[in-house]
Amino acid sequence: MKRLFIYFFIISSLLSSQDFNVEVSNNKVGLNESFEITFILNDNGKKFTPPPFSDFQILRGPSKSSSTSIINGALSQEMSYTYVLKPKKTGVFTILPATITVKNKTIGTNPTTIQVQKSNSSNQSNTPYGIVSRKVHLTVSSDKETCYLGEPLVLTYKLYFNLNIGSLSPNSIKYGGFWAEDVDVNTETKKATYKGSNYNTAIIKQVVLIPQVSGKQKIDPFSLDLVASLPNNNRRDFFNMLTTQSVNYTVVSNELSINVLDLPNEGKPLNFSGAIGDFDLIVDLSKDSINVNESATFSVKIVGQGNLSLISSPQVRFNSEIEVFDPQNNDKIRVSKFGMQGYKKEDYLIVPRYKGNYNLRAIEFNYFNPKTKKYIILQSKNKTINVGGAQKNDESYTFQSINKEKIDLINEDIKFIKTKGVPISRNPAL
Repeated sequence: MKRLFIYFFIISSLLSSQDFNVEVSNNKVGLNESFEITFILNDNGKKFTPPPFSDFQILRGPSKSSSTSIINGALSQEMSYTYVLKPKKTGVFTILPATITVKNKTIGTNPTTIQVQKSNSSNQSNTPYGIVSRKVHLTVSSDKETCYLGEPLVLTYKLYFNLNIGSLSPNSIKYGGFWAEDVDVNTETKKATYKGSNYNTAIIKQVVLIPQVSGKQKIDPFSLDLVASLPNNNRRDFFNMLTTQSVNYTVVSNELSINVLDLPNEGKPLNFSGAIGDFDLIVDLSKDSINVNESATFSVKIVGQGNLSLISSPQVRFNSEIEVFDPQNNDKIRVSKFGMQGYKKEDYLIVPRYKGNYNLRAIEFNYFNPKTKKYIILQSKNKTINVGGAQKNDESYTFQSINKEKIDLINEDIKFIKTKGVPISRNPAL
């Protein structure tokens, strides 16, 4: 009987030493909340195989640890594998068993169930995630709650925190119904008040949006993965210093909607340019007096603040007796916390082929000013260019036989390169 009891004790101890268990920091989590799952073996094993985390994103892991202890002559060992997971969607999910080989035998953990809900579950709890959720916040604000279709607005994302944080990793966001361009930001940390408490704060993202669809447009929440360092008051290191716990956390911005108005029909030009903002029209001619076959530059510039990146330069019509080369774009547009400003500029190289006085037609440009709620029509003054100089017969050609790409620029004179095999007809009028 005594021998049977000892045998039962040995078998029980062996089974206990091979226990392979699973522990989770929280069985009920929010969609943007991370949690820890740990697989613990009370023995020494090999060939650890984790379960497929198909419904979760692995933020960190596996983190392996092992320990050996001898108490009252009894040897005990423990191995653990820890993962930090983040749900991909809401619902109730079962994490299948992990397996490991102990003494040539494969054993597994029990399956465990995780409930994922839309909102964070630990905001009011004293778990590490609950504490971080109360000390780290992300907000988004807009410089305009209501704007017109095509009118730029600026979103600003601010992070408030009362813990040491690092490893910031922004998640992608799509601005449906908007044209978007990020702004370079200064992430300098400052002091600020949030909901009556003092925080450190920094602007982590700014973006200029230009609405393309009218109506109430919802801005999707922006999320940021980070690692918060949480003081651990119950543990001290070898030097009796308080240790910290690293907590993987996803902070999510508040919801935001923009009311986008249609442009008014009253006073709208038939050839409306689509420009929204406040602009000026500058037309310049580099020379008003040149010789035949010399060049001048005709420039058209739209200067101001608004949706510059999305508008086209005004159409320019030249006299048919002036040779005009394709325009060169020299835009300079700056996107900042103040929106979009600068200018769009097109430079036309013009080359008169005959003597005389030429009138360059006035340029027209229209836009809608959201501040005055009116359409504005700008018109430049006529430009005149006087063309003189010698005009020899061998330099007078019909426009149909000109190859614009084959030219030489010598000082300010433009001469055509005559190529064999290309028929060139003389101007019969000379």
